Parts: sequence; structure tokens; C-alpha cells
Amino acid sequence: MKEIRIFDFLLDKKHSKAVAYEFGNKTFSFNEIYNLTIKTANILLSKGIKPKDTIALLFDNSPEFILSVLASDVLCLRTIPINTKLSKEQILQILEELKPKFLLTNLSIQLTSTDTELIHLDLETIKEGYLKQVDIQKCSPDEPFLISTTSGSTSKPKPIVLSTSTKIKRAFETVIDLYKVKDEDVLIVSTPMYHTLGFRLSLIPIYSGCKAVIIDKFEPQDWLYTVSIKKVSLSILVSSQIRSILPYIRKGEYDLSSLRCLVSSSSSLSKVEKEEILNLLSCDFHEMYGTSETSTVSDINLREFRAKIESVGYPLKNVEVAIIDHQGNKLKPKEVGEIAVKTPLIFSGYLNMEQETKRAFLGDYFLTGDLGYMDEDGFLYYKGRKKFLYKVGAINVFPEDVESVILSYNGIKECAVVGVQEGGETKLIAFYSAEDEIRESELRKFCFQKLATYQVPYKFIQLEELPKNHVGKIDRRALECYFREREYE
Repeated sequence: MKEIRIFDFLLDKKHSKAVAYEFGNKTFSFNEIYNLTIKTANILLSKGIKPKDTIALLFDNSPEFILSVLASDVLCLRTIPINTKLSKEQILQILEELKPKFLLTNLSIQLTSTDTELIHLDLETIKEGYLKQVDIQKCSPDEPFLISTTSGSTSKPKPIVLSTSTKIKRAFETVIDLYKVKDEDVLIVSTPMYHTLGFRLSLIPIYSGCKAVIIDKFEPQDWLYTVSIKKVSLSILVSSQIRSILPYIRKGEYDLSSLRCLVSSSSSLSKVEKEEILNLLSCDFHEMYGTSETSTVSDINLREFRAKIESVGYPLKNVEVAIIDHQGNKLKPKEVGEIAVKTPLIFSGYLNMEQETKRAFLGDYFLTGDLGYMDEDGFLYYKGRKKFLYKVGAINVFPEDVESVILSYNGIKECAVVGVQEGGETKLIAFYSAEDEIRESELRKFCFQKLATYQVPYKFIQLEELPKNHVGKIDRRALECYFREREYE
């Protein structure tokens, strides 16, 4: 690939009147995106931003986010997208830890106790900017470009560094080439663009020439309506989002015939849910596995490999997967251990955390912290997070095994099983939401029929909705806290 800059791909399309992005009722051609990018770069220069400066971006899904990213590439800046759902104190903590010189935002926020300079940047300001030639800064393809703060379960950020070349390779190898994206495709972006997946998807039009329909926040019926009206052909969702649209797909109220490919990411769907999607939709249905540090590791088209329906796929080209025990020894097929990955799409490291970066690797293999196994054919199976493996008595219990059974009970919409300490023992607590009230005694009886005794949860708690994090994954830590507070009331 001769192009090493994101902006190079936009240069090739700068005269195109084809629509690149739709945000609500606003559309932007590639030509308009090019001109607005130049104006954004000029605004940043006028504010004192210099090449190789580090800037933070605080935007919801918006044109300003994309234009700031493209302008950052033009000026060879390092970008730190920040989760807009964080509290002001958490945002200030990130600024203090990572020390960007500037924070770009179109939101109402005031900064105190920080050396970071605030720059308010909205679309109207950009449109009024100067369209004069900008010197495109020379920048090594291995220079840091994206610093993602989305990983880690603690309050302290664990910033992942990605270079420009790695971001471009990830876009092609894990989206464009993998799902055969063409310029006639319509992609929907419904995950936050400050997250690595949403960030990657938001730039796919620049690389491929397709159109992206951007929605600011995922809501099941909004997503379905948009897919139907805009004739969306490709969508990558997290598994909980797919689970939330299933009840509406069952009713057949939306025309989803334009979809040619639907992809589930993050944690696995249950076998029952996958079977139902394959039966309800006619498009290809993929499940993929990956992490922010590695990008996509494996992928499977479940319509082609239905016999492997419980797998999260076969490793991508040039990606190697090993299953290892706690001593670093490679395990045999069907033996569960930690998933370790060797990939050319690996991150550059954790920012200013050299020892943390070293501990994350075993030789050339990144230690994901996830548990799984490989079958004899080389397909990968995901069992859950290592930190959420619970010992009940002296036996390991994988929450996903219990959750898949509960999710197969008629009327259950979503489920998460967590382990809590009580009387010196680990007790399993099952949280679930359902279409109607479900009696705990009936659900417990069902579990005893399908699970080993030690796998049956100690308590079942029905909630209207399970808490989610900013990308739509079920927040297990929040459920653990909820249970503790509930018990001590």
C-alpha cells in the first residue's frame, strides 16, 4: 500500500460529488469533506497548534469529530478521543494523566485546574473558516496517531497507542477487505466514534469511497428504521445491540432486505440467538473476536460455517493464535486457556507504561486476558474474561456457559452472571431482563435441568434493563456493586 496517510485517500476523492457521510438530514460529499478538512486545519493552526502536538477530542458522533481527525492527520498531530459520557472529574483526570496541549470540543464544558487549552469547534465555525492551502506535514507512518483511553476497568486510563500505518492496515484488513466493501455500499456507524471500533468505521468512506450513515446514539428502533430507510448494506454492532434488535426483527416491522452483511463484535451471542438471526435475516452474518490492542483476531461467516456456530471464527490472514496455560505453555485443541495473539496489527504499546506493555506480552504474543480454546480445525471459541472466571467450590465456572442457558429461556432478553463473595464462598448471581415478569422458581428449575448443580445461580434478579458501558457492553462491575448495595440496604 503506497499511501501512508489517511489524508492521501481523501486527496484522491477531493473532486467527487458523491455523498461520503450522512448525519441526520445533513449530507457531505467527499469534495465538501476535503474543503472542510482544510478549513479545520487552518483553524487549528490559527489557534497555535503545531505539528506533533497532542490534542484531545471531546465530541459525540458528529461531522466535527471526523473533520478534527482528518485535520490532525494533515498536521501530524496525536489525537486522544475522550468518552463524552465521563464526568467532568474523569475528563480532567485524563487530561492530567495524558497532558494534551489542547482539547477540541463542540460541547459546553469549562476546564479548571488543567494546563490544557480549550478550543470550541463547531460546524458553523468550520464552515466560516479560510480555504487556503495548508502544508501537509511530513510524518513517519510509525508516528503515534491515535491514543485510545477506552481500555481498562479501573478509573485510571490505560492509553493504547496506534500509529497511522496501523490504523490504515486495520481498516483494510479487518473491514474493507474482510467484508468486501465497495463504493456502492452504505455503512451505518452507531457505536461511539471515540471508541476504537467507531473510530475505525467512521473513516471507512475515506478509504473505500462508500457512504456512511452516522447516528449519534444507538437505539434499537432508530437503528432498524435507519437501515430500512437508508438502504444500509453493512453494519458492525456489539453483541448486546444485536440482542436488543432481535425482538423487533421477530415482528417483521422493518424492511432489512438491503443488508448484505451484519457483524457481531465484543462478547459472543448465544447459539440460540445466532440461529434465530440466521433464520430471520437473509444476509451474511459474521461473528468476530478481537481487542483494542490487537484489532480483529478472528472472524466467521456463520451462514457458511453453520456447523461452527459456537465459534468466534478462524484467525485472519497473518494472525496467529495460541491457547496457553498459566505457565505460558501452549495447550492442545479443546483445552481452555488464555488466548494469546501474534498479529501485524498490534498496538504500539501503552503510553508511558513500558513495564505494563512488557507484561502484556509473552514473546511476540499479546496476552488478551480472555479465555478460550481452539478446535481441531483451528477455529477459536471464546469462554469469557479471565478476571470473570469464578471458582464455585473447587470448580471453575464460566459465566457465559450459564448465561447461554438462561438466554434460551423463553422471554429472556439479556442476562449476565457475576460472582460475589458471601461467607467466604463465591456465589453466582444471575441478572436478567425479560419481556414480562418471570418467576424465579421457574427459571431456577429450568437451570437445574440444563446445568450442573454448581453452575446454577444462587440468586436470580430481574431488572428492567441491565447497565451498559459506553459501547453497549453489559457492565458486570456495576452489577456487582448493585448486588452489594442491595444486600446491605
